[in-house]
Amino acid sequence: MRYAHLHKHVTTLARTPLIHVHTSPFHALTVLSFLRNNQSRQPHAISFDDWIIVEGIVEVDETVTDFSGELLHIESISALRSRILDGNVTQLDANGEGIIQNEVFFMKHCCETGYIPSVGDFVRVQAIESHQGRLLWRALTVVLLKVAHQGTQPHTSDQDQSTESKRDELVQDKNGIVLSVNKVKFGDLQIGQTKEIVIDVKNFGNTMQLLLRGCFHSKRADSQLTLITPHCDDKFKIYPGQVIKYKFACQARFIGHSSETFVFTFKGFKIGCQFDIEVRDKSLENVHTTQPLNSNKKDLIALQRNVQNSKSYQLIPGCRTIKPPNFVQFRLGLFPVPQRLWNLILSSDGVSKKLIDLEEDINDKLPHLIADLDTYNYTNRFHDLLYLEEIQGNINMRKYDMARVNFRFAGPRGEYLSLEVPGLAERRPSVLVGDSIHAEPLCDDNTKPSTSKINSHFLGVYEGFVHKVLQKEIWVKFHSTFHSKYDMSDYRLTFQFSRTCLRRCHAAVNWAIQRLGQEMLLPNKVAPKTQQLIFEETDKDSTASKSFGQVNNVSKLKRHTLEENRQLVWFNKRLNFYQKEAVKNILKGEARPLPYVIFGPPGTGKTITLVETIMQILHLIPHSRILVATPSNSASNLIAERLVDTGLFLPGQLVRLVSYHLMAEGLLPEKLIPYSTCADITSCDEKTSLEEEPLKLSSNAKTLGRHRVTIGTCTTLGLLHMMGFPHGHFTHVLVDEAGQATEPEILIPLTLVNSKTGQVVLAGDPLQLGPVVLSFIAEKYGLGESYLSRLIHRFPYKRDTIGFPNTNGFDPRLVTKLVMNYRSVPEILNLSDSMFYDSELESQVSQTTGSEAELLASLADILPSRSEDQGPPAIVFQGIRGRNLQEGNCPSWFNPQEVVQTIYYIKKLYAAGLSPDDIGIITPYQRQVQELRSVMSSLSELEALPKIGSVEEFQGQERRVIILSTVRSMVDYVKIDVRHALGFIASPKRLNVALTRAKALLIILGNPHVLGTDPYWRYVLSYCVAHGGYTGCDMPSQFECVDMDSDDSDQNNGLAENNC
Repeated sequence: MRYAHLHKHVTTLARTPLIHVHTSPFHALTVLSFLRNNQSRQPHAISFDDWIIVEGIVEVDETVTDFSGELLHIESISALRSRILDGNVTQLDANGEGIIQNEVFFMKHCCETGYIPSVGDFVRVQAIESHQGRLLWRALTVVLLKVAHQGTQPHTSDQDQSTESKRDELVQDKNGIVLSVNKVKFGDLQIGQTKEIVIDVKNFGNTMQLLLRGCFHSKRADSQLTLITPHCDDKFKIYPGQVIKYKFACQARFIGHSSETFVFTFKGFKIGCQFDIEVRDKSLENVHTTQPLNSNKKDLIALQRNVQNSKSYQLIPGCRTIKPPNFVQFRLGLFPVPQRLWNLILSSDGVSKKLIDLEEDINDKLPHLIADLDTYNYTNRFHDLLYLEEIQGNINMRKYDMARVNFRFAGPRGEYLSLEVPGLAERRPSVLVGDSIHAEPLCDDNTKPSTSKINSHFLGVYEGFVHKVLQKEIWVKFHSTFHSKYDMSDYRLTFQFSRTCLRRCHAAVNWAIQRLGQEMLLPNKVAPKTQQLIFEETDKDSTASKSFGQVNNVSKLKRHTLEENRQLVWFNKRLNFYQKEAVKNILKGEARPLPYVIFGPPGTGKTITLVETIMQILHLIPHSRILVATPSNSASNLIAERLVDTGLFLPGQLVRLVSYHLMAEGLLPEKLIPYSTCADITSCDEKTSLEEEPLKLSSNAKTLGRHRVTIGTCTTLGLLHMMGFPHGHFTHVLVDEAGQATEPEILIPLTLVNSKTGQVVLAGDPLQLGPVVLSFIAEKYGLGESYLSRLIHRFPYKRDTIGFPNTNGFDPRLVTKLVMNYRSVPEILNLSDSMFYDSELESQVSQTTGSEAELLASLADILPSRSEDQGPPAIVFQGIRGRNLQEGNCPSWFNPQEVVQTIYYIKKLYAAGLSPDDIGIITPYQRQVQELRSVMSSLSELEALPKIGSVEEFQGQERRVIILSTVRSMVDYVKIDVRHALGFIASPKRLNVALTRAKALLIILGNPHVLGTDPYWRYVLSYCVAHGGYTGCDMPSQFECVDMDSDDSDQNNGLAENNC
């Protein structure tokens, strides 16, 4: 009688790639397959040669005594041991592989995004036990804690301090040889000015000294100094009492401070002479100051205390710009901020708490913000993050409140009240048509009246709505009684934080779990589906292209269904391989309902890919109805224009859903006007000029819902919920620039698709700037991470080069990474590519032929010189040791020296034939933006200005030439920038955006001694030096090539001898 086979659950130890469960072998392919489909359940990412614990089921019979039967099923695989340790990078090779603390092996892809490791960096590493030759640990994640060569002052690491000590010793007189001046200060020179100086080298000793040569030691080929006489290679025997004269000329070329060293090499020793140069420009006289918008810190604190004060007064509503619909299918909830969160953020006296206290309180009172995201805490987590964002928005708006103002009547019939708002042109505050303000009456002593006094005078807090936004003023409408009785009295004015977008986000968060479920929100595996569309790629022209899959007559129905609908004909014949693969993978939909991701680094044509995807879905899936969402109106306009430009869309097929203020302010592109509409709205006025425009003001749900393609911003599309659009009305939701939207924003369009039958596509770059979040706390605890970024950094979307070696490490069922770049010349592209994109991007723009090469050649005179075979550099780092200045209590910074240098380059670029549209100026500080605009506007030779703005304003844009003004020039403030992620310091995503806007030329203005303390900027600086693109002030010692130790006086030691 045979014993029945039994299945036993066992746990055993093993090591990949070959798994042995006692005596039964199990091939590594099975384990890797299990890991690929179940990695989210594993605490660590397991790979070859890792020591693991395998838990599974084996088959046993009467002959088995130790459960060593055939392995039938794997329950789980986990690391045998894991640890977290801090240590230094002790070894590193050219491929980015290295060793930490002489015991942990790591590879470059384990490092945090943008971090380029260097020997000596102090890092924190998460590691698991693994067989790595002589090493027992393999790194999973490496995070930088402190960069090598970093300190609180320039050159303050051990290596730099040693270098400074050697430099100080170098400039000391030795062996009886004395220089007339060891440290030369040229004083303030004007740009272009030349000044000469003579240095005496005298022998005060008793023996002859042999002077072998003198030269400047630096990697840089350019210098402001020149040795006139004698020649650098001239040798002299200097006898006791003899003097040799060296004559130098300094031509002021580089704005700001710089220091250069000339080394006299004697037989057996060296003496250095240090030259300090300060260069100014008359243009600095035009760098003026303006008054800060807010007066002092005490006033701001007082305003913060009044952040909730409007609740104690009667609010008299004003006249809205549009009338609410008479009937709304679904009304948004109010979602007021809970008092518990106000109490959490504000102290008892109404002032914002310190950051360290806030973090302690949040960890204690809001534990769901620090717990792992799951279906149980998902809703509460995002509600609270949105509440924290609203609180910060209200606090920020208090900075713009106006203590005493009066209005003037405006408009054709005097129906508006006009108010001049300081800072309006710079969008500080940002005021849109439809926003509200509150006007509170004042007593004679400039205080607010009591409630009883308000009521006794039939007054109150009046609510007004903005109807027009001009360059420096706004036109407002209050309640009719306010206008009729207004006597030019003064009022206290408070700007109100608009809640509409946040309320739509709250509503979407409420629906998310029910409508989308865990599979879409928190995917942890890929459950393969049958291909939703069977097609055959063909080169023949489509006969049904213009009808998007419609069948013209019954006789063609059968042939159309079986053949023509399966013919994939490309609308855009110029798509590259990766773009086509993305479209085909989306059409297959093998991992639905999981969102498909088009990972599009800068300039790789992600929007073009999305346009082709839309057209193929319409053509091949005739019952489809597509919703296209973006985080911004500019992105919505771009994709709508691209679709309209195909010539295949009539206004009845495509609709651009817009908000009222876009129409009122005339912000729509002309070609989109026939396609644009609002959602069932009418004007507040009896008759408006908008009625004469070809734009359709109102579309009800029945009309709007019939379009095959609907395009709008995520928050504007929230109107579709209010209009009663059913869940599943749209078959496909495509989100462009998905990395720039918060997760609650993305949920607004996503909750309109059926999670079981629909399909979602996300296009964007998770390595570029994420959503703009006002609250630092909300950003830190998850609101600053987009849905796209959250997915792409977690299984099953996370990069796996072992499992998917032929698709850039991504599962093609879920992600396609576009790698062919059509924007930048190779020298510009390779910098960001090596820092952020694993060196996988391929430039399609030539740096030797074509328009970009011609542009660089025309600018050769103003760029650092290189050998002829290299041509002019495409990236220039102009070192400027300038000054950081602030005004009053304004928190923003400006740098006058970088302003002047920027204007110098602008003049040269204009002279070379470039137009303002060819140039962009990026700077991280608003004050620098204002200063650049002010000074440039005052110059008569600059009739038109290029665009000047922050990194956020340039995301998604490109220019032939980009000038990047980094501003920061004081090391003391770097720690503040790191703590608050200000400017470019410790902000790799912001840096990535800035480096990828230029097509032909990128000019960076900055202080290398400050920027070199940041690991990302250290790599940028090294890259520019290595490619001959550095010019300007002296560099930090680790980038200079100064030989201060060697006494081998007959060898040059590979050092450049410049300007001798």
